[in-house]
Amino acid sequence: MILAPQPRTLEETAGRCPLATLEAQCTIDPASVAQAQGYTLDLKPDAVHLVGHDDAGVFYGRQTLAQLRRQVDGDGAVPCLHIEDWPDLPVRGFMLDVSRDRVPTMQTLLALIDTFALLKYNQFQLYTEHTFAYAGHEKVWKDASPFTPDEIRQIDDYCAERFIELVPNQNCFGHLERWLKHEPYRQFAECPDGFIRDDLPEPFFSPEAKTLDPLDSRSLELVEDMLAQLLPCFRSDTINIGCDETFDLGKGKSKSECERVGKGRVYLDFVRKVYDVCTKHGKQVQYWGDIILHSPELLPAVKSELPGAMALNWGYELNHPFDKENKAFHEAGLPYMVCPANATFVGIGGRWDVAIGNAVNAVESGLKFGTSGMLNTWWGDFGHWQPHAVNHPGIVMGAAASWCLETNRGLDVAAALDTLIYEDAGGRLAGAVREMGRLRDDLDCNRENVLGWAMIRDEVELRDDGYLKMPWGATGPLTHEKLDAAQQRLESALAGVALADPKRADAALLLDELRVAGRMLHHSLANLRGRLEDGVAHSTQLSADRRAALLYDMTAIIPEFETNWRQRSRPGGLTDSVAALHRICGHYRGDPGC
Repeated sequence: MILAPQPRTLEETAGRCPLATLEAQCTIDPASVAQAQGYTLDLKPDAVHLVGHDDAGVFYGRQTLAQLRRQVDGDGAVPCLHIEDWPDLPVRGFMLDVSRDRVPTMQTLLALIDTFALLKYNQFQLYTEHTFAYAGHEKVWKDASPFTPDEIRQIDDYCAERFIELVPNQNCFGHLERWLKHEPYRQFAECPDGFIRDDLPEPFFSPEAKTLDPLDSRSLELVEDMLAQLLPCFRSDTINIGCDETFDLGKGKSKSECERVGKGRVYLDFVRKVYDVCTKHGKQVQYWGDIILHSPELLPAVKSELPGAMALNWGYELNHPFDKENKAFHEAGLPYMVCPANATFVGIGGRWDVAIGNAVNAVESGLKFGTSGMLNTWWGDFGHWQPHAVNHPGIVMGAAASWCLETNRGLDVAAALDTLIYEDAGGRLAGAVREMGRLRDDLDCNRENVLGWAMIRDEVELRDDGYLKMPWGATGPLTHEKLDAAQQRLESALAGVALADPKRADAALLLDELRVAGRMLHHSLANLRGRLEDGVAHSTQLSADRRAALLYDMTAIIPEFETNWRQRSRPGGLTDSVAALHRICGHYRGDPGC
């Protein structure tokens, strides 16, 4: 039987259990099931017995039964089984980015929560920058199709019924460009006129103000107003205040103070003020841990000034130094959670092996250094173009690894996807998603979502030596052979999509999203091939015939992408998402100013 997470103990016993027609007999007995959230299942020829340590344990046992019921044979039965199971990590969370253009419909979101419940996640967050309908701040969210307070309460109730804690998530320091581009908020930005992003191998100018000025009292007043409106919508006693990637801190209004006392100290002083606001509301605080790790001398101060606050240690690549960072949090006595990702951000087809390996590495290191839990992440940077299905590998592996790493390290993710998520009896769809997520292997790129960047930022220069200049450094050299291999893999993936037969409710949309993603990936390969063959750095320099062909292709892709978007997501944000595609069309018309 295929289960995800794979139980800690699963033994096949004599006979067959007519699971399709039997209801489980459920009891709660902490004496016989010692571990919190744990359960035992006995499937017998004439009965199903489920014993849970607590209500949560009974619920998770029922989710295992739900997975087994999807695999009954023609006689409505499965082999008799004995299962003993409980989680490695008490908190197994998932965070969905709803601020990079794509805000899901309620139908889409509730279906996703059902998937999380099936996989035994027990915490959920909606990453929010500007997509909550804050009263008095309508100019910020009026075109974003935000969640309303009533919708959040509905989502909170839906989660609670499935033993999932809906944790409020509002970035309170950086990543506030959607606020700071408007007046009066622009007045209390750290760098109202933009800044040089110089923390990467390829520095660039960012025209957007992103971070609040921590020395301006209006910054904290804004945060106080946001949290006063947001927090009452949730029953959770926790809040994620974000505060990551404050790239422009110390480059503008706070420069003198940062030079005087240190940028880390200025950062922590403002975070402490936000922390104090949250504690007045009776909330525990989570915060992204990247900035504190850059100022390790402040780790002792964090423990004393933010008592009980939970650091979120994020790292999204296979070589992320989780051991080094988790050890630092552990030795400083700071509670923390590990945070891998689906590896679909800044991309189109995902990165299958990175998503799976990243989840395993994060949890393995976290278990070694006493993590409090895991928060898996689905990001949508630069337009949220990736289709729904390419996020599922990371969703499944994150749930499995955080439940029981020992039995799930080698989980057959493709089989789990086809059986439990896609419901594709022919077993083709997951293989197609896997092939689409391995194009990076053919292009010999260790970490880059090259094909996403070639479309999202196609002005990125292709150098004379074949290297593509990315913000985090140049890729390996592109060659015709690598592009050919990627094209062949893409065609194989799309053939698999065409043959797949998923039975889930949104099957037709799922397949069409993958088909359109395939067109986008094909277009990106053609863009790069054209630049390589023409010996030019940018799309505006391609031959007229090549630009015309690419323009024709892209103008056909855009309406298909928009149609699928409207079925899964709200209209707000769509214009911003496709703006990058229209900019590329301008490049193909020969307009470098697009």
